[in-house]
Amino acid sequence: MCKNNKVYRTLTELLLNSSSSNYLHGLLKLMKLKTFLMKGLVDYLSNCERQFFIAAPTGAAAKVISQKTEKPAYTLHKSI
Repeated sequence: MCKNNKVYRTLTELLLNSSSSNYLHGLLKLMKLKTFLMKGLVDYLSNCERQFFIAAPTGAAAKVISQKTEKPAYTLHKSI
């Protein structure tokens, strides 16, 4: 990954902040970012009419991803 990349710099800034309260705040922002990126990827693939399925490590994660993306999501175990 290029260290001049804006995403890399932002993530590094969020994670390496020395204050524990800011660190927690940064982690919460990253969790929202993951959901945002997943939703964007699902929308992109759907618009391109690509076939895909969503797999998550746990049932709880699959449920959250399914709710956020409005697409079915499965556990990795069920996907194999």
